[in-house]
Amino acid sequence: VGIAVFSPLLDARGNSCRGIRVCEQISRDFDLHLFHTSRSTSAAIIRARYDATLVGSQRRRRLAERELLTQHGSRVRVYELQGELTIGATESLIHEVLNELAGVEVLILDLARVVNVDQAAARMLADLGRDLTGQGRTVLIPGATDKYAFMRRVAQAWPQSQELGVFQFTDSDHALEWAEDRLLATLAPPADPTQETALADNDLCV
Repeated sequence: VGIAVFSPLLDARGNSCRGIRVCEQISRDFDLHLFHTSRSTSAAIIRARYDATLVGSQRRRRLAERELLTQHGSRVRVYELQGELTIGATESLIHEVLNELAGVEVLILDLARVVNVDQAAARMLADLGRDLTGQGRTVLIPGATDKYAFMRRVAQAWPQSQELGVFQFTDSDHALEWAEDRLLATLAPPADPTQETALADNDLCV
């Protein structure tokens, strides 16, 4: 990207005084620096991606529940991220997420292996979360409870993130279990605990 700024007054070198201040502000806001380079491709920051048809939580499920998750688990999608989330890396990530969003009801972005999220990246993720929840989807960001600056920046740009429970899980497994429970609740009525179950319906007897 190229940025051109023009505004009088000029300094002794003939540069725009206010133009220089604008460029300095942009550099601070987006963490842009000549010597600050990092890998900014989605392949570098996405450690793994999967949905609930391929990888399930550690919660033991009944056979009927496992079959439902195999059929409908694509509604829950998980991205395990790693490394440094800069503006370039986050832009690549968001493009990947949006391209694979069809049919997804719950999006889980696992930050447990992320070492740093810069200011611009935090705002971009907040914008993504706000837009997706506005579409009726659920966004969960586990592994962020030790990233205080990131959580503060997201809360500033997306105040509803706290009440929506975006950061309620410490790891992706618990987030995935919650998403599975929610999906199963919409697919099948809850079992009656007072109803007897035939031996043939017990997983141990299959």
